[in-house]
Amino acid sequence: MDERTLRPGELKDAATLRPGHFIAGASSQESLNQSVGKWTLVRVLETREHCTLYLARSSTQENAVLKLYNGPQSNLPALKKISRLQDSRLMPILDLGTHEGKPYEVAPYMEEGTLEGAVLSDDVIMNVIVPQLTHALSVLHNNQLLHNDVKPSNIFWIRKNESIALGDFDIASPVRGAKTDGPCGTPEYMAPEVLASGSSEASPASDFCSMGITLISLLSGASPLHGKTEMQQRRAWMRGSLMPENVSAKLGTLISGLITNEPGQRMGAAGVRQWMKTYRIADTEIQLHETKQITKKTMIQALWFDHHPICDIAELIEECGKNWELGCFMLEQKQLSPFLRQFDLRHYELCSECEKAFDKSEGLFRLLHTLSCSDDFYWYGEHFDSIEDFVNRMLDTDNIYAGGTGAHFLRAGMLGIYLSNMRAAQSAIDQAERFCQTAQHHPELAMTQLLQSMGSKPELKWKDQVFHTLPELANWLIHVDGSLDEHVQQLYDSMRLDAWLSFIGEGTLLNDVRNEMKGITL
Repeated sequence: MDERTLRPGELKDAATLRPGHFIAGASSQESLNQSVGKWTLVRVLETREHCTLYLARSSTQENAVLKLYNGPQSNLPALKKISRLQDSRLMPILDLGTHEGKPYEVAPYMEEGTLEGAVLSDDVIMNVIVPQLTHALSVLHNNQLLHNDVKPSNIFWIRKNESIALGDFDIASPVRGAKTDGPCGTPEYMAPEVLASGSSEASPASDFCSMGITLISLLSGASPLHGKTEMQQRRAWMRGSLMPENVSAKLGTLISGLITNEPGQRMGAAGVRQWMKTYRIADTEIQLHETKQITKKTMIQALWFDHHPICDIAELIEECGKNWELGCFMLEQKQLSPFLRQFDLRHYELCSECEKAFDKSEGLFRLLHTLSCSDDFYWYGEHFDSIEDFVNRMLDTDNIYAGGTGAHFLRAGMLGIYLSNMRAAQSAIDQAERFCQTAQHHPELAMTQLLQSMGSKPELKWKDQVFHTLPELANWLIHVDGSLDEHVQQLYDSMRLDAWLSFIGEGTLLNDVRNEMKGITL
């Protein structure tokens, strides 16, 4: 096929697609025959700056791509959340784990490769790429996630049904607090606000802007920012000179709306779907979703929650989590168990046990988190991305006093339930029990010990400083500005110091000092 433009139905035969995008030149390598988790490494596919990609096989001889990172992944919570999103337009994450201290991620092996370098016809872009890529981004955004690196090489082609899947979630992040320590995307496909200010400006709008540049690339074969320096890229955005020549009026309207310089005026999912309606482009994803909802409602007896019907467990978790008092009341009135019985008898039995809890907040937490079995959870109407997010926010808001929700969470043993649901090691669950016992009298100490135990390094963070050893702390105290006595007293009174000393094996040090001081006082 000599020409570079594709007609509908011919995408699977296009020479412009690069089958096995990541494996060029790798086929001649000998089998590695090494194991990572339940996967056997076959050969290296590609070496990147922050990770190595391997062809891997499962015990059932399933081919996959295993990505072994060189160091810790700051977006592991986002990856875990994505792994639970079962959607045909998102590349599945088959497995997540750690090997010799390094995290790894496993995805299906796609022989058809990606859309990198492809040039597609208007029809293919409008009827295949736009609806399906919009759906993929909507799924992520509706789950409070950003992709942060939308581009052709991260869009995979699925031959069997001539469709696409968005993948490569290396730098995906939560919508809230999207700032990351690492890279924030590929400059050639970055939104102008991200290019100028880094990941702190990332948002759903920046993902859709990257989609707009991706569509330009699929029309012309390369990003309009390709080969330009960062300064030239910024000037191109300022001049508004990204739109290619001879683009059709239909696509021109869409792309212009996606690459608008101002994020607040940029097209999002709703704008793209309105464009599709205007030009009568079928949104098969919406039709499929509506069909599923109709089928679901005819089979499931809806639960009326605050004047609107709930038809599935995900909706129940979200509504109860946000409307905590109403959820507790409905649990107490035994309105939730009949609804859950329609899905699984085990859900009904779980709910019946939770109904017996003396404190209905404890019962509701156990029910919702066990049903979701995910890192994120609700507690007293607040949503938390992880247990670390919970502890940090409780400490920041001083919500660890005797009657606070943070102290209540620990004293009631909710940490142990959380860890059990996440299938944590028994040693971690036993440690959680110790934190809960400490919280009965010293909730702040329990919280700080919990926070300290989550860190991969035994560090003390104090007044914008990080200390790894006692001599480092002593040296800082000697040279820091201000009153030495005042700094020492603050540290002496700090529960964070207690937690850190316990973590590094010096837990009795402050007790010894306190005992000596009592002796002096007497």
